[in-house]
Amino acid sequence: MAYKKYIKRGNKKNKFPFVGLIIIIILISLFLFFSNKFNLTGNVILGDVGGTFFEGFESGSFSANNWILSAVSGANNWTVSTTNPGNGTYHAQSQPMSTTEPASVLELPISTLGYINVSFKYKRKLVGLDIADEFKAKWYNGTGWTTIEETLSASADDAAYVFKNFVLSSAANNNANFKIKFECTAGAVSEFCRVDDVIIEGIMTDTTPPSSVTNLVNQSATATSIYWNWTNPSDADFNQAIVYLDGVWKINTSNNFYNVTGLTAGTSYTIKVHTKDTSGNVNNTDVNSIASASTLDTTPPTITINSPTNKTYATTSINLSVSANEVINTWKYTLNSGATNTTFTPNTTITVSEGSNSLTVYANDSSNNVGSSNVNFSIDITSLGVTINSPTATIYTTSIIEFNITANEDADRAWFTIDGGTTNYTMTNNANGNFNYTLANFANGDYISKFYANDSLGNLNNTESVNFTISIPEIFSDNGDGGGGGGRGGSRSSSEKSNLSVTEVPANNKISNIQNFSNNLLNEQFEISLIDVSRRKGFVDVEYSVKNLANEDREVKLYFSIFDSNENLNSEIEESHFIQANLEKTFGVTIPIDNNLNEEIILIVDFEKYSSFVSEDAPIRRSISGFSILNSEKNKNNLFVIVLVLLFFIFILLALYKMIKNKKRGFFFKMARTGNSCRCF
Repeated sequence: MAYKKYIKRGNKKNKFPFVGLIIIIILISLFLFFSNKFNLTGNVILGDVGGTFFEGFESGSFSANNWILSAVSGANNWTVSTTNPGNGTYHAQSQPMSTTEPASVLELPISTLGYINVSFKYKRKLVGLDIADEFKAKWYNGTGWTTIEETLSASADDAAYVFKNFVLSSAANNNANFKIKFECTAGAVSEFCRVDDVIIEGIMTDTTPPSSVTNLVNQSATATSIYWNWTNPSDADFNQAIVYLDGVWKINTSNNFYNVTGLTAGTSYTIKVHTKDTSGNVNNTDVNSIASASTLDTTPPTITINSPTNKTYATTSINLSVSANEVINTWKYTLNSGATNTTFTPNTTITVSEGSNSLTVYANDSSNNVGSSNVNFSIDITSLGVTINSPTATIYTTSIIEFNITANEDADRAWFTIDGGTTNYTMTNNANGNFNYTLANFANGDYISKFYANDSLGNLNNTESVNFTISIPEIFSDNGDGGGGGGRGGSRSSSEKSNLSVTEVPANNKISNIQNFSNNLLNEQFEISLIDVSRRKGFVDVEYSVKNLANEDREVKLYFSIFDSNENLNSEIEESHFIQANLEKTFGVTIPIDNNLNEEIILIVDFEKYSSFVSEDAPIRRSISGFSILNSEKNKNNLFVIVLVLLFFIFILLALYKMIKNKKRGFFFKMARTGNSCRCF
């Protein structure tokens, strides 16, 4: 960016004598009056003030004529500035600091109704704009924008303000949607767009005011309000009625009525109405009416809600029927204490949501007293549906089953039975329509689980059920000495398990070092032995035997816990068995584990849940009874690699030692004398 030198101008002061200024204003006004030409700027109808309009910059604010500002993200809006104006003290200036086009926009809507030969004039000064920047002036005909000036890819750096005058096409004539705007796109801090003396000029085509209103009468009155209405004139260009109360202007309205409030009871008031057309012509003929505010009424109306009533409906379309003990001006209602009051005319139909609803009806009488009434009712159009997630129609090899269902809505309660209703199990509500319950100690057999659920409106679903089977493998053995068959499946006495023993499991199962520990389990009531442990993707299969050492039938509960190499719990399962007195049984259990768990694992078998892990010489808790299995196959592989690396380094060291030793010995010569010569080898 080239360096540019700026010269700061001092503040300009108007030095015209006061009398001379008055004479100039009078001459300009007479000229405009006789030529029917009007200059206008601002968010107004052309001709609203009967002559010349200024853009409002000299007020020091864009709000004087409602200029509209907008800018892209990160860009600066146009401002009213005193730095280097084109005329007077203020002008419009943009320093957008953005090259996203259009970076900053200054827009003004102006109605040209009643005017033709519209022209667009302004002064602009562009400072430091290069080829990446852009200045545009546009006008809007109601359907699209037309560009009348743009810098495009050319640079611009005006030494003084440049005056622009554009005569617009006929699309700008008599147009209520006419607009103008200026766009400035410039990225540097030293780049500005400045605009001043914006003028829209047109020739007035209509100077005839509309007819007056007729039939002005007082329709009703309260202690604080009076309601008048009238008939508007039939003129095609009629625009507004100008309303005065007791000689004070109140409103310009296109309606044919006016309701004045805040009055004093028993006091008379006079309304006066003039008319104005779309060209701004005003008919100042007075049309008057006198009325008095009535005596004060402070009693609210009594409302009766006939429908809906306090009951449950099977449709969301509800008839709203109401009545009151007096004439009501306005009826309104709100649903469920909402923020919106809806106006209605009795009787009507409203649409409400499913579930519990509260309806409040309000009524205003002629004295603006408000009465209300409320009713509660419910809507239920959705049948309660239930999906069984667990169990499924399959065979389970565990005695612990989770029962889980999902309802299609927020059900209040759910339960199930597995014995035809003799015993019902209430399920836990997990919110969002989900319920679960875990039931243990299943015996082998076929079961039918039937589920029930009801919602807050008492609708019951009892149609869903599922058949499933419990089949837990059991292998019985005699209370012998455990001989034969290599010890697999046989009974093991407590003397066989003193201290710590290790049983190797084939390496392809990726389980090794089965470690049994502790002799007298549960006060010598049971003896537990692991028979076989194998691992496959996603599961660990365990075969074990349980011997009841007591002289009576007892139930034993075991917990199987799987930990990863970082001693984090991966899976846990509970097994419960009933063992006759002095009898040993063999069981099998399949424990699901994470499919992605490929590292070594630890299996803990105990009579209670394993809440913490203690790692000492071996991953075994010394203070409790049970079994531990450490899968150390991964460590074995690591040890094998370490040994190979050590052997390789030993080989390298020996080779280096041999080479150094040979270098120190030098060359060896072996001589065999034959006369005066020798041979060297």
